[in-house]
Formats: sequence, structure tokens, C-alpha cells
Amino acid sequence: MGLVQSTEITFQIERSSKRKKSIAILVSHEKGVIVRAPLKTPDHYIQALVKERSGWIQKKLEVMQERQHSVHRFWRSGENLPYLGQQYTLEISPIPATKSQYEIFDTTVFVRLSSRDLKHQEKQAQKFVESWYRTAAKAILEKRTAFFAEQMQVMPKEILIKTQRRRWGSCDRFNNIRYNWKIIMAPIELVDYLVVHELAHIKEKNHSPAFWRVVESAMPDYKVRRAALKDFHAEVL
Repeated sequence: MGLVQSTEITFQIERSSKRKKSIAILVSHEKGVIVRAPLKTPDHYIQALVKERSGWIQKKLEVMQERQHSVHRFWRSGENLPYLGQQYTLEISPIPATKSQYEIFDTTVFVRLSSRDLKHQEKQAQKFVESWYRTAAKAILEKRTAFFAEQMQVMPKEILIKTQRRRWGSCDRFNNIRYNWKIIMAPIELVDYLVVHELAHIKEKNHSPAFWRVVESAMPDYKVRRAALKDFHAEVL
């Protein structure tokens, strides 16, 4: 067994006489990418298979990396909440009332809850914080989209704020733009890059050189922002 490089994917080969025909590709935190194959399977055949499945493997690696960067959150006072690249603080206060509420003051998110039960408080706090994020994301993304749309002379049909596990945004063939609300945790420079990227798809539906020229014309430093967005990981809610 040794490390092999193929299509920018480093993997290990584990051969076994017990495995007769099938080849399995596994992705794990501990060992990375592992290919389990019958004893006499040629290297070139395995490399070709890894190349063929490279898209699937990359997605698995991205999900694994995302989980490694995720933070287990306790919905209690003092918890940090990333917002536009800054750290806000969660403050929970049980109040003798029937209606819970939240408000933002400076860099503190105050959540006032009627329940004194800790477990119920955490669930309610999570609900209110996500509501705050979604509301803020809608307002800021609509504003930034309008700004850059005028600059780029394009017109999206509809702007939708969604929960998307594996992408920050998308633009469909009808020019509807969908944004992942978690982008609101990133610095505004990365939010703007996402907006320009999706608006550019109104002119160019693929990622051809023509598409990147549209992006560059609106945002000359897009490569720096693009690289930063690839390294950014929204915290798990």
C-alpha cells in the first residue's frame, strides 16, 4: 500500500486477495482517499477509475473539510455569532412574558425568552438567531444585488434566500438567483464577490473564459476574493 497521485487527488491503494472483482473508493478523516481493489488490479486501471470519479471524490472531501471546520454551538449567553466577518455576542435573558423576542444592539444579539427551561431556551435561541441571519441576509443581498446589477447592466428575475448545503449561490436559466443565507457570516467583500459571480451568469451560463471576463470587468480583484471564499467555512447552526 502506498500513496498515489492522480488528477490532483492523493490516494492509497489497498489490495486484497479476498476481494474478487469490485473496487471500492472510500473517503475518511483518518486515512483520506482509499481505493480497495483485487490483488492483481493494474495501477493504470485504478488511476483511470479515480480520474473518472474525481468529481464525486472532491465533493466528499469538501464535505469532510466542512465538517472539520464546523463548530459545535451551545445556544447560551456569551456564544460568538459571526456576522459580515465580525463577531457578535449572544445574550439570553428569560423574561416573565408569554412572547419571546430578539433585538440587535451594537454587536450583541439579545434574545429574550419566556421559558426558563434551559433545553427549551437553547432551541428557541437557535430559532431566533437563524431568523435574524435570514432577515439580515435578505436585506443585504437584495441591496448588493441591485447595486451590482445596475453596474453590470443585468436584471435578475427573482432573488431567493435559501438553505443550501454545498453551494453559496446559483443562477438558473430563468435568471432567478438563489443565495445561501449563511454567506451573511462572511466579510462583505466575499458577499459582493458571490453577488457578482451569480449576476455574471445572467450573461454567461457556464464558467467559460467569457464568464470570468464578465466577473473581472465588474470586480478586477475577483481572484483574491474567490480564493478567500473557498477557504471560508460558515459555522454550523
